[in-house]
Amino acid sequence: MNNLGLKILLGVVSFLLIISCEKEKKESFAGTELYFVRHAESVANATGISSEENNRSFSERGKKQIDSLNILIENKIFDLIVTSPKWRAQNTILPFLKISNQKAEIWPEFAECCWQDDRSESNMSKIPIGEEFEISDPEYLSARDAESIFEYSTSDSYSNGINQIRKGVELLRNKYFNKGMKILIVGHSYSGANLLKILLNKDLDSELKLKNAKLNFLREKNENEFELVYQNRGLK
Repeated sequence: MNNLGLKILLGVVSFLLIISCEKEKKESFAGTELYFVRHAESVANATGISSEENNRSFSERGKKQIDSLNILIENKIFDLIVTSPKWRAQNTILPFLKISNQKAEIWPEFAECCWQDDRSESNMSKIPIGEEFEISDPEYLSARDAESIFEYSTSDSYSNGINQIRKGVELLRNKYFNKGMKILIVGHSYSGANLLKILLNKDLDSELKLKNAKLNFLREKNENEFELVYQNRGLK
């Protein structure tokens, strides 16, 4: 075999090896399915008046939304259910947990944040810790672990809020992504939209609106990115 023939043969062999490796990589990848739900409408949402009482109460429409959500996901079994520590998030998913006899973990990383207009960077090296959160029903809800029983204190900093969400994404990625799992996250408007934008590799300044108690479905298409399958789906 002359030199030209040998070079062609080596080129073909290299090409086939690359194709084989890519095929094996694709076959071994098991994309995770991630569902996100913004909490049901609170009295604060309905009236535009934010107070502790209004944030811890559902409007009449919010109560109906919870019933509709239960029907929407009634036949789904999740490998992991995560909820924000806020009362309105815990109690949006609690009826479903009782009906389906499933459990949920409370992750402070997905509490509401990032509503501030000021986008300047924080000079803090760590996300400040806030108060210990309440658990609405310990039979169905629990903290992720003993070290995760406190909310973060990010009410004065957009960038701290983004770091809070990114920490949650990293925890998910390290333990649950690329494993073919089905995950449900119950959260909020601002933090939820930023969570989805991070997963979708979208600009954080882009618009993404989440409606109360509607289902958003993302599918992991490779190890670094999700695709949006549908947004704000409810009952027909």
